[in-house]
Amino acid sequence: MSADLPTDPAELQALLVAERAAHAAQVQHLTWERDQLKLKLKALIKRYFGRSSEKLDPNQLALAWAAVEADQELITPPAASAAAAAGPQGARGSPGAAAGGSAGFGDDHDRSAGG
Repeated sequence: MSADLPTDPAELQALLVAERAAHAAQVQHLTWERDQLKLKLKALIKRYFGRSSEKLDPNQLALAWAAVEADQELITPPAASAAAAAGPQGARGSPGAAAGGSAGFGDDHDRSAGG
């Protein structure tokens, strides 16, 4: 190994300066590459786990609301829906009121409003 090195101190010093410059350039490149990877990772984490991943499209919200309304129409029996359309006063004597329909709800509301 020492046979490959020059014996002149000036040449050794020049070789050392050249090696240091090459090393500094390599460190600079690797630092830049590391910073780029950090930025990409941060962007991916934000995309998949950040607040922006939870944003809803307004059309998606409208579809969800339509699905909820459709489910409510399927779940609500026709007698209870007619009683609900008549209001709390009309629902008190209906068969839905005895079955725990919306009539009990209206009674509680009337008592709390008057109390």
